[in-house]
Amino acid sequence: RTVRVYPEMITPADINGIGHHLFSDIIIDSTQYRGMPFTVDGYVNNKTVPARIKTPLFDSFITIHENESFVSYPIPIPFVTEKGRYLLLEPRNHQNLSITVNSFPRGAEVIIDGFRTGYATPYTFGNISDGPHRITVTKAGYLPQESLLDLPWRTLPISTTSVDFYL
Repeated sequence: RTVRVYPEMITPADINGIGHHLFSDIIIDSTQYRGMPFTVDGYVNNKTVPARIKTPLFDSFITIHENESFVSYPIPIPFVTEKGRYLLLEPRNHQNLSITVNSFPRGAEVIIDGFRTGYATPYTFGNISDGPHRITVTKAGYLPQESLLDLPWRTLPISTTSVDFYL
């Protein structure tokens, strides 16, 4: 199992053997996002487009952080498991939704899809695309907490989604 570690942050690792066992090799590429960093399933991976990744076969997503926006791209499930799949990411039509991240105690750092935001709780972000996102909060002296959200495409009026963490 691969565990990604952030500097100066406790990183819990669960190695009990329960979880994804079917993985797929994918080449991520894009004409628009070439050279930009991306994350897989909301975890940092220190890769830039284009890159070869190994990801769980089901429920995986890529996130691009561009111009203060976090845009997720669900990875399609193949009809057949094949080696060396190719995924071309192009800008997609998405909604910029709002989420408010709270923590108890306040003042926890907010990480969205593996990208450090530079903001602490409570904070409202207005630049999160519809689709899957992993929100993590961390504060010195506390174990970090995370939540996987799937923000639906919404009709107007668009309300703010609230995410609360208890450290």
